[in-house]
Amino acid sequence: RYCGSKSGGGLAVSCLWAPTRAAVSPDRMMRNGSTEVQAVESAAPTGCGSCLQDDGTKTLTWKFVGHGQGTFEPVQSYNYVGQGRGSFEKEVFVTPGQWNMQKVVVCLSVPLGLLVLGLGFLLINLLRFGGPFWMSTSYDCDQGLDNWAASWDNSKKDYCCKSEQKGCMPQIKGCQTDCNYQRRTATCASRIQWGATHLFAQHPTACAEAYKKVVSECPFCSSCNLAQAFCHPALPIR
Repeated sequence: RYCGSKSGGGLAVSCLWAPTRAAVSPDRMMRNGSTEVQAVESAAPTGCGSCLQDDGTKTLTWKFVGHGQGTFEPVQSYNYVGQGRGSFEKEVFVTPGQWNMQKVVVCLSVPLGLLVLGLGFLLINLLRFGGPFWMSTSYDCDQGLDNWAASWDNSKKDYCCKSEQKGCMPQIKGCQTDCNYQRRTATCASRIQWGATHLFAQHPTACAEAYKKVVSECPFCSSCNLAQAFCHPALPIR
């Protein structure tokens, strides 16, 4: 505490807390020729980043400016007595505290953690539903439906199968694989036999020609070996 006693100068008792400096009274300060005394106290940080800083310091400097020249007089504490009536002027200097890195890490980890969780949730949904809605492509699933197996690309097949159950990949079972052509479904073996007895009747290679045509219309039928189709050119099938 800075404390002074009544003296010939007419100053009342004065006290000022200053934890970092030795006690010096105004009378003693003036006798020693000193012109100022300081008090240091903690200052809480302010502003939007205050939660990330330690407390700073506030330095109060009392400067002796002559009797009747300042704005403060020392009594039990320094009191404002009017402009030009006191003996001291007060100056306040605030030094901001250092950034508390532990607080900074905690404050940053929370939003970053939420961001990672949000991105993970978005990624899972993209993988689940095939892409974001703003990048999805719509198709007319009735256009080219008669020959979808050979004419549609994979993206259209996937879209139409998921959205309208059209153009879905059949279960591959060799010659018993279902071939949907012109909106009718039949096995690969049946289509090969029909082509041999109707489209290529009387041809010496009727079965081979029918097999080639069926595979061009239904690529899935390439899993069927012609020998396993048991095609007979003379066998009529309606």
